[in-house]
This record gives sequence, C-alpha cells and structure tokens, in this order.
Amino acid sequence: MGRCFLRGFPLMTETGTFIINGAERVIVSQIVRSPGAYFSTGYDEKTGKESYACELIPSRGTWLEYMSEQKKASSGRILNVSIDRKRKMLSTVLFKAIGMSVDLDRSEDPHDTTQIKTFLNALGRNVIEDVAQDDEDREFMNLYLTLYASYFGKYEELENTLLADKVKTTQEALLSIYENQRSDEIPTLDGSITLMNAKFFDPRRYDLTKAGRFKLRKKLNAINRLTHNRLAMDILDVNDEMFMPSGTLINRDERNTLRGELEKGRYVNAFPFNPLFNYPDAVEVPVSYHLGLIGRVLAEDVELEDTTLYEGTILSEQDVEMLQGKVENITVHGGVIAKKSSIDK
Repeated sequence: MGRCFLRGFPLMTETGTFIINGAERVIVSQIVRSPGAYFSTGYDEKTGKESYACELIPSRGTWLEYMSEQKKASSGRILNVSIDRKRKMLSTVLFKAIGMSVDLDRSEDPHDTTQIKTFLNALGRNVIEDVAQDDEDREFMNLYLTLYASYFGKYEELENTLLADKVKTTQEALLSIYENQRSDEIPTLDGSITLMNAKFFDPRRYDLTKAGRFKLRKKLNAINRLTHNRLAMDILDVNDEMFMPSGTLINRDERNTLRGELEKGRYVNAFPFNPLFNYPDAVEVPVSYHLGLIGRVLAEDVELEDTTLYEGTILSEQDVEMLQGKVENITVHGGVIAKKSSIDK
C-alpha cells in the first residue's frame, strides 16, 4: 500500500489567485521552482566517486548550473558550468569573463608571479605559495593559479579546472561564452559584452525577486554557518570598540547580534570585478555606521555648511568624521567599495 504525503497548500486570495514564492499565480501549472540556490550530491556512474551540483535559479532570467565532473583519470575532477541549459563549459571561463582575469602588457612576463603576489598582498589577501605546477608552462597559468588560490583557497578541483582552461584573457573568455550561447553566429567583443549584460546584469531580464534574494542569502551567507563555532579574531564595532572577543562561542543569539553589526560594512572586502558589468544600486545608509562607511562611493552629492562631497567621492576616514552630527543619512552605491592599499616592491 503506497503512502500519500500532503504539504501545506497556499491560501487563495479574494480574486481567486495564489501567492507562490512572492509572485501571483493563477493555475497549478504556473507554480514553478522557487528562485534561489540548490545543492545536490550524487555518484558518478563511471568512477563511483561522489559528484556535486549546484543550481542558481532566478525568478526571471538565466539559469546557472555548476557541476563537478571526472573527465580523465589522469586530470582529476573539474568544475563545469552550464548557462541556460546550453553545452557545458569550464567554470573558470565565466569567472574570467566577469573580472577574475589578468590582461598584461606585452612588455610584462606572463610567467612571473612576483607582481601579482605583491598586488594580492597589498589587498590583504593570503598568498598561497604551494600551488599546482603546469607541466606545459603556458602563459598566464601561474598567475591564474596564484590569483584563484588566494581568493577561493587551494582546492584540487579548482586547480584542475584552471589547468584544463586554455582561455588567457578577459576578451577570450567573453568570446568563448558568446560561442557557447550563440553557436550559429560569429562572435564579436561588443556582441559578447551585450550578451553578458542581457544574461546576468540587466534588471529587466534578470531578477531573483525578494524571495530569491532572501533564500540565496540564507544559504550562502557565511554568518549562517557560524553556529556552534568559535570566533578566531576580535570583532570591533564601527566605533572601533570591542564588540565580540576572539574565542566567543557562537550560538543563535550571538549569531543574530553579530549579523546586525557586520551588516554595517566594517569587514567588507574588495573583490575583483569587470567594470563593464558594474551597475550598483543607490542605497541610503545612516552616518552612524561610521567606520563602516570608509571606502564607500557616494551616489549623490552631500551638501554641508562649509563644503560639498560630490557624487563619486570615495569616503575617507576624514570625510566620515566630517559627516558625523551634520546629516543623518547619505546615499552610496551598493555592492561597491574601495580599499586603501600600499604596494611595496
């Protein structure tokens, strides 16, 4: 005898519709998978090894699917991506297209990692020296292995994917994505940029909706994974005072308290991104965020009695101090931050 499982049914509105995932639906066939991130594991039929997959589903726009794959026993497991259910490609190609790439001058050595290590140290990144070695000694490869290990960590799957990736520059990555999505057309750089904007960055064509952003943040936000762990560093608040000392055991109450303080931006770090695809929103924030405002970019002019801070100004510590007590809120660009750094040769 089979079992029948019932779950909660949505309530019908006064007009005979249903609210599903934050959107109004009329009939059952319109009830689609909720936007957000989904993770799954399985087993490769050929090798018997565990495989991993992830789907990033918007309410409107391009689906992204990541999956691990064992191509050859000698090369190890790699990470692929499928854009809108098209042919799979190496995930690092997409990363390079949106900014995780290097474009050197002809006079620079494409094998020397000295400059990129200096640059990463200036950004405060942890440079990993023990990275994989490229047997073919290809141009840019050592730079990419150093860059990706610094931001994502040293993972065999990531190194295998980079070693299998023959794309060198941002332009090559953009053209490769265009060929993948428009196989019957001749790829051009302008067309590739337009395609990337349409696929991922045009709010009229790509939208997670509030429900999707909430679920995505709930799954991917690091703060949600801190429960039952201890802090490895002191957390200072936006006034540079001790907020939570190192060694604190994080339970639910501590996690929720910490979330509110971190949202003020004190510990936000800069991340490489292609300025071609940078469309930050204008966000109003209180000046009481104090040190959390350093490095933020003004989206609107701020007129004070004796001076004016113009749109596009990167807020320094002096600017933030000057704002205290004179205005309550300012408008900054969301998702963009500048970080002061010094490069020592």
